[in-house]
Amino acid sequence: MSNPSGGRAGSGWAGRRAGLMTLAPLFLYIKGFKLAGIGPASMIFFITPTAQFIIGVVYFGELLDPHKIVSFVIIWIAVVIYLNELRKE
Repeated sequence: MSNPSGGRAGSGWAGRRAGLMTLAPLFLYIKGFKLAGIGPASMIFFITPTAQFIIGVVYFGELLDPHKIVSFVIIWIAVVIYLNELRKE
């Protein structure tokens, strides 16, 4: 596959930049995971989709059907159980 300049696609600075843009967040994620520990880091996995869910409903006007509401509630029940177990330790 070639690009308009005649070279191979991704063989120039754009390919190196794309690689750097992929590796930098992964590196920072690993460093943050080591600093925060498994408990707080795993909570981010629950908070991020919840924030996306709320933004989708409030800002973009996404329709809520009963299945989405039930799944949202079940996920947060699991989060509360998990936090309660962490607090006991």
